[in-house]
Amino acid sequence: MTELCSGPEPKSVHDLRGLTCPALFVQFKWHLKHHNYTLGRLKLLLNQAQDLTDITHYLDGVAVKYQIIELENGEMYLEIADV
Repeated sequence: MTELCSGPEPKSVHDLRGLTCPALFVQFKWHLKHHNYTLGRLKLLLNQAQDLTDITHYLDGVAVKYQIIELENGEMYLEIADV
């Protein structure tokens, strides 16, 4: 886990770039369940080439608001405000 400081709110970023399904989905669910949302939003660092179909389908099914932020270097963040 990498800790980033941007402003007064600490941000936790979990690097899932090296994973593929089913390990990607398992790690996503683990971080979703164990993240301390009082520290801020859950941010998962991913590659744009990773298949997020299972993850987005799950989030849509449980009505969790999320945002996918594409970065210029072929990476992206999946950001979840609260569960």
